[in-house]
Amino acid sequence: MRPVCPKYFLPCILPHNSTLFCLPANQVGDRIIDCLGASDELEYCRKNYGDLQTYGFYCQNDRTCIEHERLCDGIKDCLLGEDEKLCDDRPQLCEESNFNYLTDVEYVLCQSGSVHRTSFSLKTSSIYPPSPIVQMDSVNNQWNERHMKSSLDDFPRSEI
Repeated sequence: MRPVCPKYFLPCILPHNSTLFCLPANQVGDRIIDCLGASDELEYCRKNYGDLQTYGFYCQNDRTCIEHERLCDGIKDCLLGEDEKLCDDRPQLCEESNFNYLTDVEYVLCQSGSVHRTSFSLKTSSIYPPSPIVQMDSVNNQWNERHMKSSLDDFPRSEI
């Protein structure tokens, strides 16, 4: 993913004028839709498939969700066509091979609903961030804090 906004901000396309805006993190998940496709309110289009969660694109006017693959496919799936609004009649706009040639607005649109997260369970717990372990050194009477390593430590952190 390429950085579009600074850390602690979410790239957001404003629904009323289709401009790119960096939404502060404290406005993400506040149950107020600020961004096209409700990309700031992922609970609107969350689907669980066993241990995997996917998020869709929210059609605000008819309150339906569409899959990420249906964005910019040349077919208006939302009542007012917001899923095709920024595609400029380019039905293959959101194919991964095109990402280097997209404007920032197009890039953010194509990322909407493409988030996939693994749900927490005992089976998937090894991928979650490290947990602190605090131990008391009985010889020197000093605290020692270490972290248990998780497999997430091996992945680069995203700026988006």
